Formats: sequence, structure tokens, C-alpha cells
Amino acid sequence: VTVLDDNLRAAIKFYLNNFFTKDYLPKYYHNSQNPLDAQNIAQALQTLYFINKLKLIESDFIENVFKKVDQVFWNEKGYYNFKKSQFLFYKEPMHRWATGPMFLSLNYLKKITL
Repeated sequence: VTVLDDNLRAAIKFYLNNFFTKDYLPKYYHNSQNPLDAQNIAQALQTLYFINKLKLIESDFIENVFKKVDQVFWNEKGYYNFKKSQFLFYKEPMHRWATGPMFLSLNYLKKITL
């Protein structure tokens, strides 16, 4: 075990403990849930995929995050909603900033058993 390994493990532990709510929703900041942003959430799913490849997180955690994200952000019209702030929910079809990154993250998640 090297210093780099120790630092990486500490950083991942901080990320997992501080950037997700108790019900698995990715947070924008370590100390605040709002705003919820689809691009940020997609990046969180992609990051979890790579942490899983390092065998530093269980697939169950990723599955729970995805289920929560899909529950909150999927729009029945066939895309992921853009952003949710404390007072507003932006449900525009922002394919460049929301749906595209989410579909990329889904491609990664397809590679692991959920």
C-alpha cells in the first residue's frame, strides 16, 4: 500500500460519505443538496462506475443511486429533466446538458451487474 493508495482511498471515502444523501441522491456540494443537476448526477454515476472497477464500492450502492436518480429525474416524455433547485424544477428537455450525460452514464452502468 502506497501513500497514493491511502490518499485515494481517503478521497473516495470522503466523496461517498459527503456527496450523497442518506437516500442515495448525489449532491452538488459536500454540504448542500441543492441544486440537483442532471449533468452532475450523471457524472456521479460515471465516477461510481470507476470506483467500482477499483473494487472500492459495492454494486448495490450504485444501483440504489441510479434508482433514486431515475425516480427523481426521469421524465415520462422520454428524457431526463435538467435541474431541481430549492424552489423550482426545470423540466426542459436539455439533451446536451442532461439526457446526453445521463445516457453516457447508463452505458457505463450497463457494464456492471445491477
